[in-house]
Amino acid sequence: MKNKTPEQRLYELGTLGLPDHVRISMREELSAYADLHSIPAHNSAEATTNIFSSGSRLWYTSAAMLLVILVTGSTTYAAEGTLPGDILYPIKTKISEPLQTALIPSAKGKAVWHSLLAERRLEEATTLAVANNLSEETEKVLTASFEEHVQYSLDGADTLADSGETTASLEVREDLEARLTAHADILGEVRKYRDESSTDEKQNKTVHTLLARLQEKQEQVREKRLHVEESLAVTLPSGAVSPTSTLEEPVDSQEIDLPVLSVRVQEAHEAVVAARNAKMQDAKKTEERDEEYRKTRDAVRATHVVNILREHKELLKSVQVKTNVDSSSSTTEEKLPEERAP
Repeated sequence: MKNKTPEQRLYELGTLGLPDHVRISMREELSAYADLHSIPAHNSAEATTNIFSSGSRLWYTSAAMLLVILVTGSTTYAAEGTLPGDILYPIKTKISEPLQTALIPSAKGKAVWHSLLAERRLEEATTLAVANNLSEETEKVLTASFEEHVQYSLDGADTLADSGETTASLEVREDLEARLTAHADILGEVRKYRDESSTDEKQNKTVHTLLARLQEKQEQVREKRLHVEESLAVTLPSGAVSPTSTLEEPVDSQEIDLPVLSVRVQEAHEAVVAARNAKMQDAKKTEERDEEYRKTRDAVRATHVVNILREHKELLKSVQVKTNVDSSSSTTEEKLPEERAP
């Protein structure tokens, strides 16, 4: 699977259809922009000649202007927080995201961006699942988009590796794996909540299907990361500087009533300690350097997973709140017959 060129992305825009009210809003924005950037009038014959003689340049200039307006316009901004089913959601996925992708200059930047878009699809699906609004059709659409962005990210990592940027390739894979791991944790909490509290078998099955696909991709990404990591570890020179010293040990979060986050914080703490201990051994042999390197990368990923979970703390809390409310309601219903008994 290959990334599309900016020209191909722009061509696809011509095939997109928008709701009438969105087209009206965009037309008003374009009109306002034109009013603020008026061009002095010239001889009409000369202007016509100039237009046709610089057709390609004019097309690209107009396209670039449209890009700026769309990316920075209020309509696109308003679409950023939308979910499948919202009227502005197609603006987000069919216009805003592809344009932002086309404007990223580096291969690594594009690969990381696709990781973020894959994460975005998972977040949207999870939000709908928590609200009991994740239909089977929507799950299929989001899963397909998620898997597409995962593949784009992996393709980007492969491109980096092929060009000799092995460390950058590993970093892309680590970032993607951490995001999938964190969201597998979050979606696992949603599945647990639904299995214990929901009688909507269709919705429960949809969540199970999504989580299974996520875990499948997570394992695929892990295997590819291990392969690249191994190739880097065996080439470490004696006395290679490990990035362990740059890690920030995660603070204890006992006050947060989120079990999945607390577990990951503890894991990250243990990984950081293990990496620092390995570094203190002053490794000389190749296998010792390999072990130090792997422990360091483990600590980097574990810390990244914690940070991602913390970024989605509100989503985790929403699952926790629903679990507590439903558990309380269930307990109350069980006690009612006893309280009414004579």
